[in-house]
Amino acid sequence: MAAVNLKLRMKSRGYNKEEISNAVFIVEEIKRRNVGNYDKFSSYLFSKICKKGAFRDTLTEGMVVLIFAYNGFDVTYLGHQQGPDLLIEGFGYRFYVEVRHYREDTITERKLFQYLDRGQLVNYGRGAEGTQKDYQILCRDILEKAKQLPEGEIGMVFVWSEDEKIGKDDFRTCRNQILNDPPNPKEKLTVEEKKQFKKVSGVLFYTRERKPLQQHNFHFFVNPLAQNSIPPDLEKRLRNLPKLKQIFQDSEKYYNSN
Repeated sequence: MAAVNLKLRMKSRGYNKEEISNAVFIVEEIKRRNVGNYDKFSSYLFSKICKKGAFRDTLTEGMVVLIFAYNGFDVTYLGHQQGPDLLIEGFGYRFYVEVRHYREDTITERKLFQYLDRGQLVNYGRGAEGTQKDYQILCRDILEKAKQLPEGEIGMVFVWSEDEKIGKDDFRTCRNQILNDPPNPKEKLTVEEKKQFKKVSGVLFYTRERKPLQQHNFHFFVNPLAQNSIPPDLEKRLRNLPKLKQIFQDSEKYYNSN
């Protein structure tokens, strides 16, 4: 019933067939895999249909749920409260995950097209006067997510980027900044920021980049400065984590069968 209602409501709000099929697939697959608090996830997703950005952010949380579920972990959805988005358990381990989704940067793209089409000079960037670098945005957001992770537990941030401006190079630069080796010595972390980053046991980063065409890039950073380190066996499982290709194939099969 939830899937039928979701499909009808999305259709009435102008979503295309592919978007509807993808959303219904995620909802049904989460239910089939016995994810904890399934009702909470589906209700929250349904409530965001009128706000496409928030709706897609929640769908991304659903995709992250499926990545862990496809890899044999038990997942409980905790999202949209004070605290982390997900509780992950399995293989003798328990850890918490906060999800950060970067949508396609339509504002920057519009500015770049303005330059290409009209030859007009435009400010590039998303900080004040276009001065804030993308890796700084990434580090800032990971810091914000770290505040939601519980003390005394293994905690991770899962970054899902569909933004061409936040890619693997920005992730590497952000990682170096966390390790106190920034490209610019003036950008070294403050004492408070270092303390905050110690709550982050690791960062999982996914980006789908156009060059090479539609290549799926998955990167995993283990924070050696974390208060709660990731055990070697769990680290190995997380490095081999993504079954993204399988999930996308299953979603495509679902789309073609409906």
